[in-house]
Amino acid sequence: MKRLSLLPSASTATPMIREPTPLGHVMIRCAESGESVPASGEGVPRGTRIDAASLESSNFADQTFRCPHCGHEHTWSAKDAWVEYVP
Repeated sequence: MKRLSLLPSASTATPMIREPTPLGHVMIRCAESGESVPASGEGVPRGTRIDAASLESSNFADQTFRCPHCGHEHTWSAKDAWVEYVP
């Protein structure tokens, strides 16, 4: 007598593979020059990479950094920033 199984056999099961979430750099716009610059000051260490959904749900508020374009200190929050993906 043959048994019926509701589970797929090991030979036909498809492994679940999750695609990695793409990560990018947090960017803001310099108020002086209008250039987009990486927000790499306090709270966002240089080289930090994040995905857009995490940035949107983050609590980054009143972060400051010294702008490489104008030399001034800028304050920003998550609503002022975007994620730039670089290959």
